[in-house]
Amino acid sequence: MNDAPVILPTDELLTLPQVAEELGITRPTARVWSLHGRFPSREIAGRTYVRRQDLERFKEELRRERGTKSTTAKRIRPANDAVRS
Repeated sequence: MNDAPVILPTDELLTLPQVAEELGITRPTARVWSLHGRFPSREIAGRTYVRRQDLERFKEELRRERGTKSTTAKRIRPANDAVRS
């Protein structure tokens, strides 16, 4: 069974750089999160896309997890990101 989301012609698709910008994270972090299934994504013609509705759902889950309305990088830094001095 394929767990990738079904893309409909009416879906707004975002690229990983767009997702990273909206979440306030780096592009590499967005790629890692996508690969690890933190949010649904789909590869089309060699590029990874995220449906707008899936990103909004993910952002809402982050807000609930953190108990805040903010989705900036400070709030959603992945546990394996090292803090640099």
